[in-house]
Amino acid sequence: MNSTGENSGLEKISLAEALQWDFFSRISDRQELKNLANHNPGLTIYKAVLHYQREHFMFMYNRPHRRGEIVFMLENTHNDVLLHTKPFFPNGVYRLLSGGINMGEAVAETLHREVYEETGFHVDNGQCIALIFFIIKHESLSMPFLTFLYRCNGITGEPVVHDHSENISGFRWVAYNELNHVYRQLLELPEDWKDWGVFRALPHKIFYDILCNC
Repeated sequence: MNSTGENSGLEKISLAEALQWDFFSRISDRQELKNLANHNPGLTIYKAVLHYQREHFMFMYNRPHRRGEIVFMLENTHNDVLLHTKPFFPNGVYRLLSGGINMGEAVAETLHREVYEETGFHVDNGQCIALIFFIIKHESLSMPFLTFLYRCNGITGEPVVHDHSENISGFRWVAYNELNHVYRQLLELPEDWKDWGVFRALPHKIFYDILCNC
């Protein structure tokens, strides 16, 4: 297994391998993936298998309108990255922003919509640097989920929430090496938060590793 870091749960795969998976055909067609790779040289693709408790699996499974999400790393001109928190997060947890991709919605449309709704920023230079093919399981049940990782730099100003239903309660600019701390923090959450924590941790690991190798 070609993984990105000790016990990360991530396995690097090729675009050819990803295109062979009929399991993901309901939520992404092959042409979308080919276009994404053509427009984003150096795109890295990962596979991650997560085993969920029943209630957490059913929460994901019962959202058929959502085919995946974008995790976006916004960088300002000082090379700091933006984290956020919400009232329901475990105490002290800040993480990268994210937004759901609806069925039939293009990934680029989601990026622009979600960044504006959550921060008020307009981005036109986002680069997709990685893609995670999640296989989420509970006993004999399984479901596919795609997470697209976008890097958007050159951000100026301060974030202002435009969609208050997002329930964002705070922002924080941090140096990029803080992403490794966030990754570790999310992995070490209490048992009730373990499924959520692992799912949320992995994008931080990828962003951190990529920035360290820049």
